[in-house]
Amino acid sequence: MNFKRNKLKKTVVIILAFVLVITITATIISNACIKVSEYTINLSELSGSVRVVVISDLHGKEYGRDNTRLLAKISEQRPDSIFVVGDMLDDGDAKNGFSKTVKLLSGLLDIAPVYFSYGNQEKEYNSDIINRFVETITENGVVVLDDSFVDCEIGGQIIRVGGTMGHAFPFGRTKEEFENSNEYIFLKDMEKTSLPTVVLAHMPDTFIFNGAHQYWSNIDLVVSGHTHGGVVRLPFVGGVYSPMQGIFPEYDYGFYMLGENMKMVITSGLSGYKFIPRVFNLPEICVLNLG
Repeated sequence: MNFKRNKLKKTVVIILAFVLVITITATIISNACIKVSEYTINLSELSGSVRVVVISDLHGKEYGRDNTRLLAKISEQRPDSIFVVGDMLDDGDAKNGFSKTVKLLSGLLDIAPVYFSYGNQEKEYNSDIINRFVETITENGVVVLDDSFVDCEIGGQIIRVGGTMGHAFPFGRTKEEFENSNEYIFLKDMEKTSLPTVVLAHMPDTFIFNGAHQYWSNIDLVVSGHTHGGVVRLPFVGGVYSPMQGIFPEYDYGFYMLGENMKMVITSGLSGYKFIPRVFNLPEICVLNLG
């Protein structure tokens, strides 16, 4: 009897040790290696193909000294443009005048034109601090989109690209308050075009919940981050936790159709979430083949 009990204990210990080793290995890999995820998305207004790299949620992390590994990986994709969808900063970088992020964005500009939209992290900084950061990257050539849009040529195609950190639905506001908000006015103006329309919206919640997509019939594609891919991903389950959405989020990562017309891509980003490391969840460069 004791022999069987000891054998069972040894078996349990071996299994637990094996699971622990696998998890530690996966955590190390998931916070060091970078994967590339590609999506082919039809935008009927385009007459040719456009290749765009999307990154988000770096939170001041570095891949190689001065992000050389990250820059090399992005350069390999040969993008026509790069969309940076928020939460690139962290407190440590702020103390140094955001030098790491400024240097990274300058490196991205050597690869392709860069369009930058705010994440909640950028919005949390004192306005004077973030204004200096935006002024610096704008002078370097980055196009910053904050409840604003530009009609730009990307890969020989003219596309209307905008960015917002607001909510595209009332979100506790009256109809009048909503219709006087910056995000509502921006999106209404952005829709008035026959060009393909792409919105960089850091939080996917902006267009997902409360039927938000129904307000905006002429927004073709929304590109988001913020979810960190669920931080920890379990086989056959998906992400375990996402900011705003909570445990086992429905919209954690990938391509989604919102209603009949609006397409959405959520990148899983490049860092963990606060003190939680990524597990079974490789940092990601997202590539959009638009055509």
